[in-house]
Amino acid sequence: MRFIRDYYRQRGLRSTETSTKGPLTSQPFVTLLCDNDAQFEVLKGSFSKLQGVYTKNEIRLKENAVNSAVMYTNDFSWKGVPIVPLPEVSVVNHIIINTSINVDLAWYWYARSYEFRIDMMGVYDDADLSIVGTNTLPEKIETLRSYLNKISHE
Repeated sequence: MRFIRDYYRQRGLRSTETSTKGPLTSQPFVTLLCDNDAQFEVLKGSFSKLQGVYTKNEIRLKENAVNSAVMYTNDFSWKGVPIVPLPEVSVVNHIIINTSINVDLAWYWYARSYEFRIDMMGVYDDADLSIVGTNTLPEKIETLRSYLNKISHE
């Protein structure tokens, strides 16, 4: 089963649409791929329009409601596609930020179109901007904010 998911993930990553690299404002809409709520809270202070998704390495019980922001291991199809994904945003000022070590959420990376793809963990090779290193997440976010302020077209 894991082999099949890895196969479709690699196939999807190879066919990723290139980022549009269109004009950004200083407050873009952000989709965040993270490991836990703490990472979401760190970015929440920097971006006003933020939606995040993270995985839990356990099976969702039937009593728990399906939530598109928290993905359990049984919330993915056999191809690794989320059964209930985050809603697609129809804004043009949209970036994706990866702060997750694992690639379980790679579907969000390759299946949708974004202005910029930003990787803070060095997981994806096709990132438009990689901010990797030993710095803490708030320091990386500050670096990203200063970069976005330089390239914003306001």
